[in-house]
Amino acid sequence: MKTLRFAVAIALAAAAVPAAAVDFTVGTPSGDNCFPFGCQLAGQTSTRYQQVYDAGAFSGPVTISALTFTVAAGNGTLIEGPVSLSLSTTSAGVATINTSDFNANVGANSTIVFADVLPAISGGLLTLSFSTPFTYDPQAGNLLLDLSRTRTGSDFFGTFFQASNGSSTVFSRAHNYGSVFIGAGLVTTFSTTTPAVPEPASWAMLITGFGLVGAAARRRRAMAA
Repeated sequence: MKTLRFAVAIALAAAAVPAAAVDFTVGTPSGDNCFPFGCQLAGQTSTRYQQVYDAGAFSGPVTISALTFTVAAGNGTLIEGPVSLSLSTTSAGVATINTSDFNANVGANSTIVFADVLPAISGGLLTLSFSTPFTYDPQAGNLLLDLSRTRTGSDFFGTFFQASNGSSTVFSRAHNYGSVFIGAGLVTTFSTTTPAVPEPASWAMLITGFGLVGAAARRRRAMAA
């Protein structure tokens, strides 16, 4: 019985490898953009903003728990009212995101990850912590950020965030801001966790542990026979 408990403990210890937390940024700053978080326009009764990230920017499956955007300029003012932010795996490409039919870009696994008013900027950063983390596998397609809100408040140009202007091979965006120049996609920092792979020694312990469990079970059956 002691051998069995010891074997189970070894197996569980080897298997219980903690997930690795990784923060990484997609995009290189070459301009700025106040949409969709830092400004709004006359006649704009609602906002729809989408941004697609190339799967190649991700090294493997990750669970995303927050997004962070870096302030480039402005007075710190953000749009008012609740924002709904969703993530999904999309078949839309960086160069082929549909700018006339937003729904065509949305993937079947679309998940609302943030639904609240925007938090205050802290240390020059706007961080959206998710109520529901999103697990993304880049082998299944590109990643789509989809933001929507109903307009409140007056017109203003408040805070500008780091963006990559011009042609980008990493991401692109769609929006409903008409002909107004809004720059390109926002540079984005992803807060993620990735499952850690046990070291070879841990795998050996795991296999040995289960082997001992099996041997102990066989001995018990033999003694009972």
